[in-house]
Amino acid sequence: MARILNRYLLKQVFVSFIGVTAILMVVLIAARFMRFLGQAADGNLDPASVFTLLGLTTLHYMVLLFPPAILISVQLALGRLYRDSEMHAVMACGIGVGQLYRPLLGFAFALTAIVAALTLYVTPWAGQFAEEVRGRAKHEAQVGFVEAGRFQSFDRGRAVLFAEQVDEENGELRELFLYSRADVDSAADSTVRASQGRFAVDKETGDRSLVLENGWRYQGVPGQASWEVTQFEEHGVYFNISPPDIVISERSLRPTSSLMGSDKPEDRAELQWRLAYPLAVFMLVLLAVPMSKVEPRQGRYGRLIGGLLAYILYFNVMGILKVQIEKAALPEWPGIWVAHGLVLLWVLFLLWREGVFVKIPNVNQRMAGGLDE
Repeated sequence: MARILNRYLLKQVFVSFIGVTAILMVVLIAARFMRFLGQAADGNLDPASVFTLLGLTTLHYMVLLFPPAILISVQLALGRLYRDSEMHAVMACGIGVGQLYRPLLGFAFALTAIVAALTLYVTPWAGQFAEEVRGRAKHEAQVGFVEAGRFQSFDRGRAVLFAEQVDEENGELRELFLYSRADVDSAADSTVRASQGRFAVDKETGDRSLVLENGWRYQGVPGQASWEVTQFEEHGVYFNISPPDIVISERSLRPTSSLMGSDKPEDRAELQWRLAYPLAVFMLVLLAVPMSKVEPRQGRYGRLIGGLLAYILYFNVMGILKVQIEKAALPEWPGIWVAHGLVLLWVLFLLWREGVFVKIPNVNQRMAGGLDE
């Protein structure tokens, strides 16, 4: 009986977990995908890097979605059993609320291990790799993506390029207009008009330049009459756009090993946060079981709002404690573990209210006691 119930309950929770995670993931990924497409359409991101960034972002979203997803899935599965009065039949067979944890703890341990691997190792690596891909994609979009009939700025807005025609096969640009603004106000600006041009890459340095052919260059200081006019057959224009230096400054992207050996409050708070996230998944499973109880007329989603509010409060308290540790206003110990302790006390209170810790004598003991009297 108990084994059949465990398999049945685990199946219900697992199916609900997959469904909830998939729905939340689709919503978040769709919003991020539209943002990446907008950046690619504006020329700020290489279109070839959109799906790479989307995959790396998905790993980060998994960490964010697993805690609320497991809470909702347990409440949905157990709430249906309560609503359909199946839970009353189960309890009539001698299975109490505390025994419902048996099939769920194994799933909770597995999910906790997955979240621990993601937060401690996978997510920092994915974040660093995403920053590198994003930086290179932005660089490639700026220097290698020229659209016909569109003004495009380079070199942080100091140069503007217009090409009437673009041959995508060989990369040639035709009927070009180029304006370069000088770094100093007293220096001369230049305006170039050429019949064709192409981008060239220095094999040693990797710097890019624009090689213009058959055109005119007008150079001078705006507001003054002295301008230099030069006709050329070939003219090279260097753009001050070098491959980006990828500097990971955000503490959340640093490897966990570098945080362990640090004495800075900010690093210690980040390490506690990464350790607290997997534990929070396990604590939410413990919390979801007693909070799933609903009356038959209350409906399947009667306690779902209360569970979500508990989740929001739980993680807000964790965030506040993390900020206080970063500011050295709160000692490292107990630190964020205070939030886990409060949730554990609340779980114990709910279980006590359900009579889990009350020892009820069985029927034989009651009969024996009656005969003795």
